[in-house]
Amino acid sequence: MKKLFYILIILLISQSAVRAQGFNWQYSSRLPFNYPYVFAGLTGNTAYSLHYAALNLSEGSGNCCQFSSGNGHAYSIGLKAEYWQTGVLAINLQLSYNSNSGIFTADGESMPFTVFDNQGKIVGHDTVSFENEMSVALNYITITPGAKRRLFGTHLFAGVAVELGYLITHSAEQKERVVSPSFYKYNDGSQVRTLGSHNIADISGFKFTPKVMLGYDLPVGIGIYISPLVSVGFPLHSISTDGSWKMWNFTFGISILRAVSYQ
Repeated sequence: MKKLFYILIILLISQSAVRAQGFNWQYSSRLPFNYPYVFAGLTGNTAYSLHYAALNLSEGSGNCCQFSSGNGHAYSIGLKAEYWQTGVLAINLQLSYNSNSGIFTADGESMPFTVFDNQGKIVGHDTVSFENEMSVALNYITITPGAKRRLFGTHLFAGVAVELGYLITHSAEQKERVVSPSFYKYNDGSQVRTLGSHNIADISGFKFTPKVMLGYDLPVGIGIYISPLVSVGFPLHSISTDGSWKMWNFTFGISILRAVSYQ
């Protein structure tokens, strides 16, 4: 009877270990098994961004234009570690290179001009309309601590994280393009010209972005799983220190993690 009791205890312990993180990673029922609880690997994501701002740019000494909204894309690649505190709860840490781009547009000025024919004679007058465009690039090194929890006894999980970024490089370029009429061109024959140097409100050297996420852990081998996820980043601070500039990120990401420590 005592022998049967010990066998049952061993079977219960074995089953709880085998089902660590909800995965059946036992090589064989005849082999002893230590379940992994620390994983490390690669992670990457791509995102669609919405920019909301109140930026005043100047060209030379005069006021040029105001930008209030834009959109763009972002991507990141980095390293990730995950520690399972229990079979359903894990904390993680990510170190990444993060690149963000955005394009803002704003209505430009209208200007009257004289229309000439092929012989250089005046044939009429018209008005040309312009549009201003600003493209920006922001590159960060980010550290992202987070946590996730399994849902409903499945591999589906929900999580939260905080992206802490340090700005390493940034750039901005402003252009002016012809909206109408379609035949109007600049002296070089194009309908787009790059404006000279301009000033932009100071950019913060740091960013702080809380995120919520939903994903799924999928085993692909003994001690290895991939985690596709979607997340939303909430802008709680302004990218610009002088004006208002906030960026929403809607992200799809994936991680591949391998066990590095066993219990």
